[in-house]
Amino acid sequence: MTVVQSGAVPNAGPNRKQRRQAERKARKPRAGKGSAPETGKSQRLVEGKAHHVAGRLDRAEAIYRREIESGSQVPHAQALLGALCLQRGQAEQTVELLEQARRALPDQVPIHTNLGLAYDMLERTGDADRAFGRARDLQPEDPDAQKNVAGWLHSRHRFGEAIPLLERALAAAPRDPSRWLLLSKSYGTFSRLEPAIFSAERAFELAPEDPKVNAYLGMLLGSAGRYEEALAPLLAGFPAMGHDRDYQSTFLTVLSSVTIDSYRPDLERALLTCFETGLIDVQRLAPTAGGLLWLRYVNAARTEPGADGRGTKVHFDGVLADELLVLLLSRTVNQHQDLETLLVPLRRALLAQLRSAPEVSGTAMRFVAALAQQCHHNSYLFPLDEAETAEVQRLHAAVEQRLSEGEPTPDPELEKEIALCAMYRPLHRLQGFQRLLEVPLEAWSEELRPLLEVALHNPAREQALKATIPAFGTIDDQVSQKVRSQYEENPYPRWTFLPRHQPLSFAQVMRINAPWLTLPANFEEPEACLIAGCGTGRQPINIAAIVPQIPCLAIDLSLSSLAYAKRMAERHGVSNLEFMHGDLLDLGSLGRDFAWIESSGVLHHMEQPERGLESLLGVLRPGGYLKLGLYSRRARRFIVEARQRIRELGLEPTTENIREFRRRIAAGQEPHLDQYTKFSDFFDLDSFRDLVFHVQEHQFTIPELKAMLERHGLAFAGFVGLSEAVHQRFAAARPDPGAYSDLDRWAAFEEDAPDAFIGMYEFWCRKPT
Repeated sequence: MTVVQSGAVPNAGPNRKQRRQAERKARKPRAGKGSAPETGKSQRLVEGKAHHVAGRLDRAEAIYRREIESGSQVPHAQALLGALCLQRGQAEQTVELLEQARRALPDQVPIHTNLGLAYDMLERTGDADRAFGRARDLQPEDPDAQKNVAGWLHSRHRFGEAIPLLERALAAAPRDPSRWLLLSKSYGTFSRLEPAIFSAERAFELAPEDPKVNAYLGMLLGSAGRYEEALAPLLAGFPAMGHDRDYQSTFLTVLSSVTIDSYRPDLERALLTCFETGLIDVQRLAPTAGGLLWLRYVNAARTEPGADGRGTKVHFDGVLADELLVLLLSRTVNQHQDLETLLVPLRRALLAQLRSAPEVSGTAMRFVAALAQQCHHNSYLFPLDEAETAEVQRLHAAVEQRLSEGEPTPDPELEKEIALCAMYRPLHRLQGFQRLLEVPLEAWSEELRPLLEVALHNPAREQALKATIPAFGTIDDQVSQKVRSQYEENPYPRWTFLPRHQPLSFAQVMRINAPWLTLPANFEEPEACLIAGCGTGRQPINIAAIVPQIPCLAIDLSLSSLAYAKRMAERHGVSNLEFMHGDLLDLGSLGRDFAWIESSGVLHHMEQPERGLESLLGVLRPGGYLKLGLYSRRARRFIVEARQRIRELGLEPTTENIREFRRRIAAGQEPHLDQYTKFSDFFDLDSFRDLVFHVQEHQFTIPELKAMLERHGLAFAGFVGLSEAVHQRFAAARPDPGAYSDLDRWAAFEEDAPDAFIGMYEFWCRKPT
């Protein structure tokens, strides 16, 4: 909001033209008509104000204080000095000066406006409200006064009061982009998207280079689902707003719905900002980042076939120094199939060219380490040919021989061999890898340290944590044993990002996730939460971070998954979360009960899902809330096709078979399954195994869900986790609030929208009291 004087001393510094004009006025005021000081001010105050406008605040302050001390034009001098103190953030001095000036000059709008700003800085809301109200009432037709009052109201979230003031201010000054922007924000807060977008577009027409205007227009267009239109202003707004979490989240939403068909430097800069700030889950940026890099390098990649038909040379101009590619490889799983077709031969070329190279540059070493991290992230999913396999075996043996000779001394040759080896095999499976752990991390080069932390130290920490996780009951069920074995071999998913949350109560969590649900009048906050089947821990850690006042217990069949989860809980400083190893079927042995249980993606991997549900209900208190996640048969129809094809080919879930089946899909040899290359689970071995090679899977229909809930006396409370597009489509077809808890209506809806539950049916239900 602008600090106001008579003559408007701006908050920002003056431009060059203004400074020159002020300096001329300060040296030699113009004579003749109109040269008298305005509103009766002395010539000295005119001179002081000229210094003030020119940004020479010390000289202006000295003049104002001399005028006050001399007793000449004291109220005017106090008003000017008060505005100056406000610019310096001296709120208490401002109030003292302006209150004195106000008594002598009660009709001066700038005095009341600046008083309001000063009181706001002091968090004296009532006094600020009165001051701004007086400014508004004194000059109801003054657009500057209306704008400042509206800005105050907007800052206090009194948007309904701000809108009519801004509309009047714009009627008098329709070419002020700041007023259009403020009006747009006021409308947008009320979710009145059409007038908000209209106002933002007017601001953009008047100030197309203003990044804040671009930013807000892009956010509004994204909220309205006008993604193609939103991208350009969002990218233009990144210099001003790119370090804001909500802004990046809107950008991410827009990117997920936009097709990028040409390389764009502005998009690359925005993606780099997102990667470097770490405010959002950059894994969700991987498809766009991978596609952009593919467009950048598709014409730069060339292979020269040798006599055996293999590519003997691969040229990637500038690729090793590409910052976006390095960040993508080291911090995410690549999810762009075309980029993968460049990375696979590039890995082969690096192995061949660097294995015998006498020296490796820091740039090349950083890239190899990043590519090795990528291979760790995707559980070594990339295919390799026979010659490559033989070379990796020789390299592997050489590194193990070096480790057998005693504690290794870091040197460039060893670092090169470790990085090359880590592109193909897990470092923690090297014979003698413990010797590498004995070397302090800081003893290795800066380029290699991130790889060693991710691929060596983290797995070692997880192995140590396994001994600290208590067990309950026994795991006797044969299907439970098979599922456990799968997730011991392939913990799923490997995640890194956890969103930040303000602490909430359970009631607030429910209002956010299921706003249509009415909690009972006698509702009490749960004393504890159970996450049954927690996998690698993202769900329970997220829950525990949201409700730090509620103790949480997370259980799972897989000790490897639990160890990953416990390490991540340590990393994120979550202290209200306990982990235990055991079978959901044996929950009764815990000797505990819960008013809040979540079990998502678990029951459908049991031999008899309803046995699992009965076990959950055995520890759920009467009146307690249960969140379940189960597969939709309609949405997973293509998974059934893939599983059938795997049976036809006789493929057991070994690493080699998983790679081979995936290679067949990528190569177009399974054309009816080509849609898999668009799914995120296609791009790492753990996820792909979970998707199509799972040892046990059931799917459900909504009528089957309804029947199962009725058999157990559970009240359905609504689906959650659906996309905004699905919500909007359902609301448009079934507008009454009761529709959200009506399974029959959801069943009819799924017939028209068969992919609505492409993830799972995730829903809340309640146990009767």
